[in-house]
Amino acid sequence: MRRAGASHRVRRGLPALFVLLTLARSLPAQAPAPERDHAPAIVSWGKWGAAALFVGMTVVGISRHDDADRDYGALVRWCQTAGSCLLAADGTYADPLSESLYQSSIAGDRAARRWLIAGQVALAGAVALFITQLTYEHGPENIPFEPHLEVAPGPGGTHIGLRLTLPH
Repeated sequence: MRRAGASHRVRRGLPALFVLLTLARSLPAQAPAPERDHAPAIVSWGKWGAAALFVGMTVVGISRHDDADRDYGALVRWCQTAGSCLLAADGTYADPLSESLYQSSIAGDRAARRWLIAGQVALAGAVALFITQLTYEHGPENIPFEPHLEVAPGPGGTHIGLRLTLPH
């Protein structure tokens, strides 16, 4: 007799279950994700171009700085060995070779500064384009849960699991 009562309750709950399942289809979390907007090509490709410019300009700036250091080192060595690093009344080196090495060192430092600043401007542009692309390409607004696949070694083999984090 108990079994007949339990069976009767299950049959009576089936229409309610059918109604719940029908309503569940129309929940917003079950709606298809909205189309993603795509950033313009100038943003998608320009960020990589700006990043490449940053790298290239920084490499050239470092190279110019090394050239300037090399010229200054040559000036110091020349002054130590030849002893001809006396200054004229106008503040320039009296020896033409010493003055040439000094001017070359100054010009190299100025060029290095310009290249490095231009590289930093390119980096700022790349960052701005990366951020701009993020504003165009965002995920769906309503994600019902976020699954995490977990793989871990354990006794007797590898364990694979799926963890679901439901919103509160």
